[in-house]
Amino acid sequence: MRAAISRVKDPVPKEQQTNVIYRIPCANFTCAYVGPTGRRLETRINEHKLAIRRRDPLSLVFAHAVDCAHRFKWEGTEVVAMASTNQAHEFLEAWHSSTNSINRHVDLEAHYKGLRARSTDLHPP
Repeated sequence: MRAAISRVKDPVPKEQQTNVIYRIPCANFTCAYVGPTGRRLETRINEHKLAIRRRDPLSLVFAHAVDCAHRFKWEGTEVVAMASTNQAHEFLEAWHSSTNSINRHVDLEAHYKGLRARSTDLHPP
């Protein structure tokens, strides 16, 4: 009876989600920025946009935009994973990063790379 009358929560829009690993595709190339945030995704995306407008030399997104004359496809941003600890953020960022990622990231240990390769074969991105 309880299951029949319980409320189902509405899904949280991706822009409002927190504690996520996200991917921003580059509009002109096959690369992407992968990063974690504990804050709302829309807040972090706005910070990336602001870094480009302010020409922030510490921003990898700005550096890529200038060095390669590329733009980012902001509307194509996707949440690739969720994590609530820094250790999980680092692992999942490395897991979802690849050779065409423009971000600095920690490389996966060799045994994880094999698992990721098998996972990608089974479930292409």
